[in-house]
Amino acid sequence: MKNDFNKLWDKELKKDINYIIAKAEKELKFLTGKKVLFTGGCGFIGFYFYNVICFWNKKLKKKIDYTILDNTKKIPKWLNKKECKFIRQNINNVKVNFFDKYDVIIHGASIASPSFYRKYPINTMKANILGLWKILENLKKNKKKKILFFFSSSEVYGDPDKNNIPTAENFHGNVSFTGPRACYDESKRFGETLIINYSRLYKFKSIIVRPFNNYGPGMNLDDKRVLPDMMKNIIKNKNINIFSDGSPTRTFCYISDAIIGYLKALRLGINSEAYNIGSEGPEISIYSLSKETLKIAKKLIDYDKRIIFKKNTEKNYLIDNPNRRCPNMKKSEKYLNFKAKISLKEGLYKQLIYYLKFKK
Repeated sequence: MKNDFNKLWDKELKKDINYIIAKAEKELKFLTGKKVLFTGGCGFIGFYFYNVICFWNKKLKKKIDYTILDNTKKIPKWLNKKECKFIRQNINNVKVNFFDKYDVIIHGASIASPSFYRKYPINTMKANILGLWKILENLKKNKKKKILFFFSSSEVYGDPDKNNIPTAENFHGNVSFTGPRACYDESKRFGETLIINYSRLYKFKSIIVRPFNNYGPGMNLDDKRVLPDMMKNIIKNKNINIFSDGSPTRTFCYISDAIIGYLKALRLGINSEAYNIGSEGPEISIYSLSKETLKIAKKLIDYDKRIIFKKNTEKNYLIDNPNRRCPNMKKSEKYLNFKAKISLKEGLYKQLIYYLKFKK
């Protein structure tokens, strides 16, 4: 019997939203009545923030006043302008006083895919620094009590040695500052430095989060990161391509768990502190990840292709690529009461269903 992916996806999204609200009800109450701005809010993480906030707002008379700022060329189909305010503009072009009216500024405007930030290094650095600097200049002069919530990255750690796996927040990093990934890694590191110094000097609250391989529905199929790449091959009924020897390892944190972590960090995070948001396990090789994805695709759509190893046409594809990526989650567990629960198998199933629903 052919799967109805519309119904399957609607069921899984509803399950995810209910799961997030059950785990982060205090955090959503904390945001209720506040004016919240999400820069870069049309991206993957913004997709789930939007859905959670829309669902939450329908339950209450006093709502979260939510605004998305994004320079996207194409407004996502999921974004309903009746549910939130939307401003299509590049954050680098707004004026400092643009941020006056917001109580909480979630700064996520960035180019996050390695293939794209290697291709557009100047734009990547501008996105990570110039817009942030305007926000900080606003918070510097604004006496109103505000919160800045900054999406940094696990890339600030570079390629940790074996003694720093799992990687804790106090690891200073093993990062190339001249390599093809440096435009992203170093601008995120500098962004953290900017925030901490502004926040301490001008007495406003700032929270920094470092996502570790968040994944799930909402990721652009043309994103060029590993899971969208694999699932794009599946959607097109092609072999799954691996552009390495398959040995690098990662841990993956499903998006609904990650959203809970971010909301908890927003409410409970200590001023000027950084928190890993990810999963401690399982640490899985890219080859094993592809095998797991293949199994799920076979069950869902009778996918019968195989895994093949290829060399990527992008010259710098593997340069400075971390061999292992695994977070130490003790700090987030202690201060945020956060621990990822969704299994990799379940998360991959949900992500593939999302793509199968929206495939062209």
